[in-house]
Amino acid sequence: VGAVTYAWTRISGVSRWAIERPPSARTRFSFAALAGEGFATADFQCVVRDGAGRQVTATVTAIASNYGA
Repeated sequence: VGAVTYAWTRISGVSRWAIERPPSARTRFSFAALAGEGFATADFQCVVRDGAGRQVTATVTAIASNYGA
């Protein structure tokens, strides 16, 4: 099967979202400058490929919330 690779990308949402470890199976998403906005959402996609060229994708939605707003 060979090496497995992971590639996270943002597919929706504003550019203030960041992916902490884009080439990792486990990552975190963060959002800059949320103060006063209440909440923000974005969709992220992970493409997983193996050494045989097979791939699968998964999509998740991240929500950042400012409970103090």
